[in-house]
Amino acid sequence: MSHEISITPDDESQAIAQLVASRTTLDQLHLTGMCGVYAMYVTQSDLLAPFPAGHEGVIYVGKCNDLCAREFEVHFSPLKTGYSSLRQLLGAVLQDKLALKALPRGPGDSETVVKNYRFRRDGDERLTQWMREHVRIGVYPCDRYKEIEAGVVARAQPTLNLTGWKNPHAPAIRQLRKTCVEEARAARVLEIVPPQPSVN
Repeated sequence: MSHEISITPDDESQAIAQLVASRTTLDQLHLTGMCGVYAMYVTQSDLLAPFPAGHEGVIYVGKCNDLCAREFEVHFSPLKTGYSSLRQLLGAVLQDKLALKALPRGPGDSETVVKNYRFRRDGDERLTQWMREHVRIGVYPCDRYKEIEAGVVARAQPTLNLTGWKNPHAPAIRQLRKTCVEEARAARVLEIVPPQPSVN
């Protein structure tokens, strides 16, 4: 029989408070490699208009079994959009504002490379610059990160978490993401996909 203690509202409140208090830029982030929960915040609540930011400007909450810098470098890398749900969602919302052109993640006929789209290199660079200017990272090292993440999402209501809470903006954001997928698919059909730059 399991005697595991349930996560309490106080545990969730402590996590949310620590995530807010620890907000910093990618360059100033100091991590120990512990497991835990992280959150992404915007510096102004209306930056993703018409979609408002959640509690204290939170737009995304995730969990990780290794809170190392590499985890966050993926989200901020212009070469890794095809591997970051956060970048794909942000890019879909900001596509018109940043003039982003969606492309397949790589060559081939797999549907995966279309659904996990990237943007043209100049657009991915603009997205990274926007994130460095406007996105801050908060971290909360903890053992029971899966349960804590679920509680934080439900209470903080991050804009780009489309599940885990009754997000009223989820249908509209999914439609924007679908638009990017269709654009990437069209680019593949027209064979206008430039090669993905190599990562040294």
